[in-house]
Amino acid sequence: MGIQLIASDIDGTFLNDQQDFDHQRFQAQLDKLNERKIKFVVASGNQMAHCQEVFAGIKGDLTFVAEDGALTIEQGKILDDNPLKPALLHDTIEYLLTTPLFKGVELILSSQHRAFTNMKMDNPEWPVSSYFYSQLTPVDHFKDIKDPIYKIDAHWVDIDNVREQAALLKTALGGSLGSVMSGFNGIDITMPPCY
Repeated sequence: MGIQLIASDIDGTFLNDQQDFDHQRFQAQLDKLNERKIKFVVASGNQMAHCQEVFAGIKGDLTFVAEDGALTIEQGKILDDNPLKPALLHDTIEYLLTTPLFKGVELILSSQHRAFTNMKMDNPEWPVSSYFYSQLTPVDHFKDIKDPIYKIDAHWVDIDNVREQAALLKTALGGSLGSVMSGFNGIDITMPPCY
């Protein structure tokens, strides 16, 4: 049957230590894959806009599975999207901001084209976060956001290991939302996968 699909994460896999890749070489490889009808899939927990920015200028058949699987786009068309339901989004944000174990949590709400955060722009984490989230916008209140939100990124600057927070959150969410640790000081929250 042969290879029909190749999938790759971005950070620490496809990109080098300078967060870049050889565009000319990859374009030539993608052209050959496209000729052979082999799909190339970018599979990442990152925001869709960031994934597309990484591959800006590359021409050909690319599929993006972003936001920990919550949004899939192929050739500019949405194949699948699973944003957080507004009531669940509101309740989860409220829970994160009021539960003592989550004190100091910084949230980033990721939509397809931009992101919203309670983080201040003078925060030392801002440059890193603004790399991963296109059009990162500080907000005073999350309740006014109208964009479909695909992922909540909850992270702490002053906590090195969030295993305790992750365990409590998983119990609190039950099966209504999915959560995965993203590094040692963050948790990504999305709708559970639909199989």
